[in-house]
Amino acid sequence: MSFKVNQKVGKYIYVYEAESYYDKDKKQSRQRRKFLGRKDPISGEIIDTKAKNKNQPVKSYDFGNIYFLKEITKQTGILEILQNVMPEKYKEVLSLIYYTICEGDAYYLASKWSEFNYVDIKPKDINSQRISELLEGIGSDTNLRTNFFKSWIEKRKEEEAIYFDITSVSSYAKLLNFAEWGYNRNKEKLQQINIGLVYGGSSQLPLYYRIYQGSITDVTTLTNIKKYNIEYGLKDVIYILDRGFYSKTNIEQLVDEKVIIPLSFSTTISLELLKNSNNELNSSKNMFIYNGEIYTSLKSDIRIGDKSFESFIFRNKQAYNEGETFLYKILIEIEGKINSRNYTNQDLLKQDIEEIAEGYTKYFTIEKKDNVYLIGLNEIEILKQIQKLGTFILITNVSNLSKTEILRLYKRRENIEKVFDCMKNDIDRDRIRVHTTERAEGSIFITYLSLILTSYIENKIKEKAVLKDYTKKEIIYELKKLKLTQFSNGLNIVNELSKKVKDIYKAFNIDVSNLVS
Repeated sequence: MSFKVNQKVGKYIYVYEAESYYDKDKKQSRQRRKFLGRKDPISGEIIDTKAKNKNQPVKSYDFGNIYFLKEITKQTGILEILQNVMPEKYKEVLSLIYYTICEGDAYYLASKWSEFNYVDIKPKDINSQRISELLEGIGSDTNLRTNFFKSWIEKRKEEEAIYFDITSVSSYAKLLNFAEWGYNRNKEKLQQINIGLVYGGSSQLPLYYRIYQGSITDVTTLTNIKKYNIEYGLKDVIYILDRGFYSKTNIEQLVDEKVIIPLSFSTTISLELLKNSNNELNSSKNMFIYNGEIYTSLKSDIRIGDKSFESFIFRNKQAYNEGETFLYKILIEIEGKINSRNYTNQDLLKQDIEEIAEGYTKYFTIEKKDNVYLIGLNEIEILKQIQKLGTFILITNVSNLSKTEILRLYKRRENIEKVFDCMKNDIDRDRIRVHTTERAEGSIFITYLSLILTSYIENKIKEKAVLKDYTKKEIIYELKKLKLTQFSNGLNIVNELSKKVKDIYKAFNIDVSNLVS
């Protein structure tokens, strides 16, 4: 029986076909070898080094960006999971992920993109028809997506907190079951779907998502999220939510869960807390430093219904002071403009205030003097607004959390907002461009996988000083400069690595030894 043998000579690996046999004369086992070629360090293919025109270059590819994305796909564990849950289609899925991150354009352009990027599939494998079939298959297979979520969450092993928030994605399609009219966060007159994302506090990566009808409001989604968290193994974690999820019903639903949630200033509880605490929030005795910024904080016990919570009021001093200065600057400018115009019609005066700054009429008093309406500053309303500047209230049923710890946990909520921003801007997925429910489900799954990798890149940028001057897009564009030349016999040679490329790979712990010839 024959088998292949790799033999390293210097920097090259040569491959032979070997066959064992018994030498009767020497009375021992021997081996016959047949030279097959040299192993390509990039593709792993065996190259015929004796082929005619072997040194003739035939094509150049963008390589550095694709190699980078392949390696972090391995690092995160996404590659292994995709190979397990969809072994026949994972290469096509990975190519769509890479295309989404690198270009962010409509899928019909992916085939053209693949012609010039060193991906593991042929352009015909991600033409428009094949992509539609792929998305349809993913979208109609609930088990596939569920199995990915479970495997991914098991790998992340979240032990601290999870973050949940919802964003809206608009659609022109009329055949999507979950596209409905509702509160459109993008202020567009289109039907929409709502995507709820669960984000890991420990990993700082997206964990899983849920799709909701466009008319579903934030506060109605938590009941099922609790059930899915249990199903996916997310137990004994702290739920950190946005103020849009605050309601008495949600508080009652989460009574057995650990929760941190901000109070809206429209609630009676928050207004009372602010009214009774404003002076102390400006006192130096309550100051502390968090991430280089000065905060003040007050803690108190409150009750919501028959449930007990701890409330923490935080005020960022810089944001408070800058907000107060900015507010008074606008108000004084409005007062000067309006009082110089000699208004005899009060409604016209109010209309002009709103045109200068919408919602600012309440900050002025209006009086008539010598048949002319004049405005003055309404200090009561102004002070109500000022005490909210740079200030927020968090409530929790988690005991023994320090003010610094609860602030740290809550501030990480900004990461989920960055994920939504990335989805709608960096990878241009603020529209559903497919026209069936199943394809939409598949497209959102590809977007979700892309967001895991972009979040991973973002986390590294924050960690590594050498990356401080880069954005995600700039890293991709810098790495695209690293080209791969393919020769007629199949041999691949990577161009010389620049210092910038080496620094980026090193920051992500990516081995480049096999790229250096």
